[in-house]
Amino acid sequence: MAEGDMTVIQSCGDCGEELGTFDVKKDNMMLMTTEKIWCPTCKTDTKEVRDLAGRSASIEQEQGSYAANNAVDPETRR
Repeated sequence: MAEGDMTVIQSCGDCGEELGTFDVKKDNMMLMTTEKIWCPTCKTDTKEVRDLAGRSASIEQEQGSYAANNAVDPETRR
């Protein structure tokens, strides 16, 4: 993969199964699409869903770094 390229994951819009990946330049990236893609699990052409590889793991890592949200004691308000 060249510098500045991103990996895009193609998934089924119905069952969520990962169907393929491709690399694209960051400047030419388009995640929104109206294209249909063949899903062997659903056995039909379904709406294609695109997402960046590693995006969900990055979100989980960031959310894990947040400070704990401890419950407040109503009597002491602490």
